[in-house]
Amino acid sequence: RQGTHKVKDRSEVSGGGRKPWRQKGTGRARVGTIRSPLWRHGGVTFGPEPRDYRMRMPKKMRRGAMTSILSARAKEDKVFILEDIDSQNHRTKGLRNLLTAAGVDGQKVLIITNAPEMNLVKAGNNIPGVNVTFTGEMNPYQVLASDNVIVTKGALSKIEELLTK
Repeated sequence: RQGTHKVKDRSEVSGGGRKPWRQKGTGRARVGTIRSPLWRHGGVTFGPEPRDYRMRMPKKMRRGAMTSILSARAKEDKVFILEDIDSQNHRTKGLRNLLTAAGVDGQKVLIITNAPEMNLVKAGNNIPGVNVTFTGEMNPYQVLASDNVIVTKGALSKIEELLTK
């Protein structure tokens, strides 16, 4: 969510600097300002304020979620481990051939590498349903949203290290 919602309270509404009429002797109710929330054109009481809606998931909970999701994908035979992905050229054709060979072409695939590889990211961006990430940025939602997970050997050892802390 954007979190930029805001209304003016009685101190932010323009005007209302002086007392509209004196405190006693008029027979009317006592009033301090014309910008009171009770009045028309007055400020809003307890209105929305800008806020940050981000929520941080605790590390142990994130680690537990990651472990259970990856183990569930492994039980379903949806995790593929590769020696290394050739990312010297950023050609989409090579990556598509790799996905076809793995039998996951046309499905949602998450490719996890050990370090950020921009050539692989560029190749993956051209294929619908393919998401390329590295071990430092992967999260449980990405794994859950993908049908298949392709992991390099280097990334697998890093994932094991991260999840067994």
